[in-house]
Amino acid sequence: MPVTVNEIKIKDEVIDKEAQQLSDFYKERLSEAEFSRVAPSMREYAKEKLIANVLIEEKAKQRDYQVTAQEIDSELKKMEDHYKGRENFEKKIKAAGTDRETVKQGIAKSLKVDKVIEDLCKDMPQITEEECISLFEQNKQKYQQPEKVNVRHILVKEDANSRARSQLEEVKNKLVNGESFAELASRYSDCPSKDNGGELGFIKRGETVPPFEEAAFALKPGECSDIVKTEYGLHLIYAVDRKEAGQLSYEEAKDNIKQNIFYTRKNERINNFIKKLKKEASISES
Repeated sequence: MPVTVNEIKIKDEVIDKEAQQLSDFYKERLSEAEFSRVAPSMREYAKEKLIANVLIEEKAKQRDYQVTAQEIDSELKKMEDHYKGRENFEKKIKAAGTDRETVKQGIAKSLKVDKVIEDLCKDMPQITEEECISLFEQNKQKYQQPEKVNVRHILVKEDANSRARSQLEEVKNKLVNGESFAELASRYSDCPSKDNGGELGFIKRGETVPPFEEAAFALKPGECSDIVKTEYGLHLIYAVDRKEAGQLSYEEAKDNIKQNIFYTRKNERINNFIKKLKKEASISES
């Protein structure tokens, strides 16, 4: 059902599109069980988010916030970089049924909303060391380090390469003969990580497909796996480092604690602001 906010109509298809985008976002970041719990509420969440956007955009208009062409172009460049260049970005927005000018208009609105939020939160109280220590002592069980392994890999796709396995066997022989894994990854891997020597960084359990995970977590630092087959192709996996599971110290957890306090306060302030705007607004569904 469409929603009207201060005479601005939010159409059903806009709510549906926002709900789909939110679903895609959370599906990538939550476990299957976690996502199944939030999925039924996604459309309602999308609707409330769009209502809040309209109200904050109105507030930005009232305050006559301005954004420069440079600010818009800077955000546009970040988007293009995310999609590995302007050409890929143009294809993506065309497939989404929009164009560059519409995207720039959306960026301008978003930047003005950011300025409202920035003003709203600029005088938040400073986070003290005492607060952080107290939160750490009360919630030590939350600050656990999961088992992690830092890996590089070489991926050879099988779909158009009948020699994938023999090619990886040749690569492994080069490793045995002392060649650098990072250099071999840059030459032979079909994964974009080849540009960084095959480095994937630290991974936790549950973040990769099971065969890859099983092989990676069986390695000690400095060891290379046998050939591993996954849905993506064939891999060689090299362990750079690993960290065992255990309790984080206060110093290790401090930055995370400060971030949690900051975002808790920021979200509380934003939510109270939106509640106030909604009370003052005319909102109807029809």
